[in-house]
Amino acid sequence: MGHGVRVVVADTAPLARAGLRSVLEQAGMTVVGEVSRTEDLLTLSRQLQPVLCLVDANLPGDVVDAVRQIAAGGGTTVVRADEDDQLMVRLVRAGARGCLSKGSGAGCLVRALQAVLDGEVAIPRHLMSSLLTDLQLADDRRSASPALAHLTTRERQVLDRLRSGATTSEIAAELFVAPVTVRTHVAAIMRKLNAPDRSTLRAG
Repeated sequence: MGHGVRVVVADTAPLARAGLRSVLEQAGMTVVGEVSRTEDLLTLSRQLQPVLCLVDANLPGDVVDAVRQIAAGGGTTVVRADEDDQLMVRLVRAGARGCLSKGSGAGCLVRALQAVLDGEVAIPRHLMSSLLTDLQLADDRRSASPALAHLTTRERQVLDRLRSGATTSEIAAELFVAPVTVRTHVAAIMRKLNAPDRSTLRAG
C-alpha cells in the first residue's frame, strides 16, 4: 500500500514527525523531508516535488495559503487538524485533498492517504454537510443577480473564484478538475455574460 510514495512531513513537534515517519514507512511510503514551518514546506515541496505533503494545520505561518500554493503547483496535501470544522472547510476549499483529525489513529491516517493516492478525497463524513452548505450559500448569493441566473452551478463556482483573484491552476485544484476544464468554463461564462475579456469577469 503506497509503496515508494515520496512524502514530505510538516509538523511543529519533532516527536510527532518521528511518529508519522514510522507510520508512513511501515505503510511502504518514503519520507523524503521533514519541516516545521510553512515557509520550509513550500521550499521543500518545490525542490523535492513529493507525491504527498502531510501537513500539521498548526504550522507557523499561513497553512491555508501554503496548501493553496502547493495545489496550484500540482502538488497534493493531506492536512491533520484539530477539531475545527471551519478551518477544515477552508483547507479543503484551498485544495487539500484530505483533512483528518489529529486524534485519528495510524490505521485511519494510512487509509486516508491511500484514498488520496487512489484519486479520492479523504474528508470526514460530518464535514461534507458543512462543505455543501458553504457552496450552496455561495450559489444563493450569486443567484440573486438576474444576469447570473443562466449560469450552471459549476460555472458560478468558477466565476466566484475568478472574482476572488484565483488563477486557473488554483481554481482547478480547488474544484478538483483539470485546468483545461476551468478554461472551458471561463469561455462559457464569458459567452453567456457577454464579457469581452477575463478581466471583466474578475471585476464582476
